[in-house]
Amino acid sequence: MGLSGALRAVSSTLCVLACIMITVTALADEPFNKQLRIVVPVAAGSSLDARARIIAHALGERLKVQPIVENKPGAGGTIGSAFVAKAPADGATLLFTNNSVVINPHVYRDPGYDALRDLVPITQAYTSAMVLVAYPGFKGTSVRDLIALARKEPEAVTYGSSGNGGLPHLAMEVFSRAAGIRLVHIAYKGDSQALADIIAGR
Repeated sequence: MGLSGALRAVSSTLCVLACIMITVTALADEPFNKQLRIVVPVAAGSSLDARARIIAHALGERLKVQPIVENKPGAGGTIGSAFVAKAPADGATLLFTNNSVVINPHVYRDPGYDALRDLVPITQAYTSAMVLVAYPGFKGTSVRDLIALARKEPEAVTYGSSGNGGLPHLAMEVFSRAAGIRLVHIAYKGDSQALADIIAGR
């Protein structure tokens, strides 16, 4: 794959799934009188968390039961995903996640859940493109400059993502290989923490 192809690949949309332990028809046909909990497997303040809270508010208005959004970050999203997979199959615990829920079983030896067996996909909640940004003091103003710097100083350039095995991490690995460079990955528990360090130049 050439560099242009890799760039198109890493900018592909992010499909987000809300996974639940029961069927949609069961939720729609029966009165829902339990406390609804939506687990987000990344840190509070992240883009995924923000979207979950917007959808939780709308869902609460529809069901007349305001959901509680609970963050369970760590291990690339496996902690939160495994928590939901092991929750009682009563429809009260939902998982609001991204592609990592199906990527992690191929990255982690034991993610703690089987995506096909333990979770039922309900809907795609939104799509989002990925972007590459740098702090203002970065030595360059373009992707071309980034590649030149990484080739001149191998492993001197670091980048942050929302966690090991997540789509941003894998996208940057595809980009690095296509460009023939080596970048040092710094894994965070959510993109909000990564952005804070980028803005601060850390």
